[in-house]
Amino acid sequence: MAGDVADKPYAAALVDLAEAEFSGLDAAFNNAGVTGDMGPVTEMTHASWDSVTATNLTSAFHAAKCQIPALIRRGGGSIVFTSAFVGHTIGLPGMAAYAASKAGLIGLTQVLAVEHGAESIRVNALLAGGTKTEMAGDDRKAPPDLQTRHGKPGPPLTLGGPNRVIWTCIMIHMNLFVIRVSKERQHMENLVLDRAAPDRQGVALKAFTRIADAWSLTLREAAALADMSDSTWKRAKKPGFAGDLTRDQMLRLSALIGLYKSLELYFNEPISRDWVKLPNRGPEFDGVRPVDAMIEGGLPKILRVRGYVDALRGGV
Repeated sequence: MAGDVADKPYAAALVDLAEAEFSGLDAAFNNAGVTGDMGPVTEMTHASWDSVTATNLTSAFHAAKCQIPALIRRGGGSIVFTSAFVGHTIGLPGMAAYAASKAGLIGLTQVLAVEHGAESIRVNALLAGGTKTEMAGDDRKAPPDLQTRHGKPGPPLTLGGPNRVIWTCIMIHMNLFVIRVSKERQHMENLVLDRAAPDRQGVALKAFTRIADAWSLTLREAAALADMSDSTWKRAKKPGFAGDLTRDQMLRLSALIGLYKSLELYFNEPISRDWVKLPNRGPEFDGVRPVDAMIEGGLPKILRVRGYVDALRGGV
């Protein structure tokens, strides 16, 4: 939805859209910003000052006013604001309005974090370095003012791409979903302890057998994900398995079932079925297939992968 972030009704409309499309708001990334007209304070117009602070700082106030009630309705969530090192770590000539507004974001973030931490809302400011965007210009080298560190000559700085900012934000938001998955793990542990063994095992094994077929897992891959030997998995996937699964095995199956559901919601076929066996350059995988990463990392990795996909599904 296109609009002006300095316009308060636009902030409310974005939250309404998220709740209508995704049944709630889990995480928000408030990234819009402008540098404004460059020049010394003595030559800066009030209009330029007001424009920059409205876009960079007042818009964040509008966003928080609308996003926090939605997150409370959801039972908690995560907000990230894009601030900057300019105004916090260093000052750069001609960027007074930008520096003041970005520094103000840090103060706003700190207050929001303490005001709403008890409501399971995490608020963070992301201070990116020099980033190559259309606003920064086409030159991949940093401007001369950024080629010194605290007034001392240093090697030329190279602007990074926006993807590093995006992935950093995703990782910040992912901590929220890892926490939620950890809570769900405790819930699953309670189910493991409370429900009758034949009932819980039969349901979990039947579901994972179908998932293994949908994902086209080999016998060895399915057995390794379930933390079983090949021969045990051959017997376990058949009706009437008489053995007892360990708590770790039950938690693995429960998490994998949740991962399957998330993939089916987030992707269309065939990606939803092929995803676990495709090389992945995401932050959890470093180019390897998710199935291999989960086999190598065991239950902790399975839970993190589920949190990663839940974060994608949440729109972050």
